[in-house]
Amino acid sequence: MRIRTWLAPALALALLAAVPRTAQADIVLSPFLGVSFEGDSVDTPPAFGGSVTFVGRSIGLEIEAARSNDFFGADTANVTTLTAALVAGADLPGRGVKPYFLAGAGLLRTDVAFGEIFEDTSYNNFAILLGVGLNAYVTDNIGIRGDVRYHRRLERQSDVGILPIASNFDYFRATVGINIRFF
Repeated sequence: MRIRTWLAPALALALLAAVPRTAQADIVLSPFLGVSFEGDSVDTPPAFGGSVTFVGRSIGLEIEAARSNDFFGADTANVTTLTAALVAGADLPGRGVKPYFLAGAGLLRTDVAFGEIFEDTSYNNFAILLGVGLNAYVTDNIGIRGDVRYHRRLERQSDVGILPIASNFDYFRATVGINIRFF
């Protein structure tokens, strides 16, 4: 009976000791402002959003939400993205300039309101993204970030092709933001 009372806790401790320690990751919060350009964007509509990145030694996972208003040249046309990306060279510890590359996928939502004449149109589609950027840390916890990303929707809405939202549209987005790193 005595062995049974000590057996379960001893086994639990042995299993805990056998489990490898998890890698420590930093968390980086990054609000940003920018512009969308090229591809199917009209002019350079403003973009804003934020991301949270979970960073190990040199690889990270970024979750980002962003919005571009006036995307198709109308004040009632918007593009919203919610993406996840793998970030390489993301955020090595310490101060200084650190380049990074990212690739990911997620949701790309287009909303166009036509007013009284036509019915409003909204699509939720799968999209990919590729990007490059720089983090420049002035302290161990605070830095400036800048990047350029390419977004491309992979689903075609229709064969009409009259509106950019009906085609496989793509665009670039350049942003500047602040990094707030938590250890």
